[in-house]
Amino acid sequence: MRISKVKPLPTSLWRSLFCRWVWKMAWRDSRSQRLRLVVFSLAIVSGVAALTAIHSLKTSVEGGIESEAKSLLGSDLRVSSRKKLKSDEIESLAKRAERVSREVSFPSMLRFLPDRGARLMQVRGMDGAYPFYGRVETQPIEAWKQLRQGGGILLEPSVLDQFSAKVGDKVELGGIRLTIFGVIKKPAPRGNRFSGFAPEVYVQLGDIERSGLLGKNSMASHQLHLQ
Repeated sequence: MRISKVKPLPTSLWRSLFCRWVWKMAWRDSRSQRLRLVVFSLAIVSGVAALTAIHSLKTSVEGGIESEAKSLLGSDLRVSSRKKLKSDEIESLAKRAERVSREVSFPSMLRFLPDRGARLMQVRGMDGAYPFYGRVETQPIEAWKQLRQGGGILLEPSVLDQFSAKVGDKVELGGIRLTIFGVIKKPAPRGNRFSGFAPEVYVQLGDIERSGLLGKNSMASHQLHLQ
């Protein structure tokens, strides 16, 4: 009986993958476990396909967020605080930005005059030109520009319907009375924890400071938007 010598495997692992003898022996050894081999192969293929799909989805989502980040935030940087920012802190941040806008937001009751009732609202008071990216849509169109002059308020359409109110009517917020300038069609970007719990109303920041609602026990969130 003649026993042939088995040639040693190539020293290079890469070269061994292309060695005919390796594939021949692997095929022979798999005969008794052919079904298991198929299952393992399918599992590997499925895993690779799933990882590829997840990576593609991740890339797509990240790309979409990056392209829309500025309009989603409304600014290049947002600084938030539970306490009112000090003047020197604002000045220090403002030195590094071209434009700065302050915002204060908090929940409060809004009363519709005369004696039409009241409802909890999410009040947003702003100054400056925020949002710096994207735009707020209102009806009438000039209502957002008019709001910056003070003395008015913008509400969501559903709130006007609920209280049978219209543009030009009066409302009471804290210790001040405001005129309804219009309704919000597309709101400014949101960035506080109360968003979604109550309808939003927009007021000029100077009017908020006159309302008497920013006391020590206020639940206000202070934000600084920078471009």
